[in-house]
Amino acid sequence: LEPLTQSWSMCPEQRFAHHPSSFIACTGFLVSKDLMLTAGHCIFNYGQTKNQATAQCTDFVWVFDFNETSLQAARNQVFKPSQVAECTEVLHAKHNSDYGVGTQTFLFREDFGLFRIKNPFQDRTPLPLTKTHPFIGEKVSTIGHPLGISKTFSSGKVLGLSETYFRTDV
Repeated sequence: LEPLTQSWSMCPEQRFAHHPSSFIACTGFLVSKDLMLTAGHCIFNYGQTKNQATAQCTDFVWVFDFNETSLQAARNQVFKPSQVAECTEVLHAKHNSDYGVGTQTFLFREDFGLFRIKNPFQDRTPLPLTKTHPFIGEKVSTIGHPLGISKTFSSGKVLGLSETYFRTDV
């Protein structure tokens, strides 16, 4: 574990710059006792896959309860097996976003991954998924571990909508 200033070369004046990072940029959440949802690029390189164990799936774990913001406390934190999710199979993942070299912008498309975990969690409540679409100006919040740092909360609003995603200021 290193602070973001070292692990991701973040400028020291940036928010969270001194938080410890595990060097991993993916996060995810439970949608049932044995299923998690994450970004597609976290468990599959590019394209689409269904019902297989990809290298990213089996090489990484997802850790719950990483809340430490001090480097020393984070380095000393020990996780129990009940706090670690191991991916056994990607049920459906799609990643087809592109980076436009000429425009130096990302063209976002589908980027999701649904996977089964080895040991279902009995003591954690999965997050419900909504079937409603957001509207421009709607307040939204995120909870996650961006760039592998401890749990963060961010809030903002929806700035734009497209067919497969929405853009926010979070």
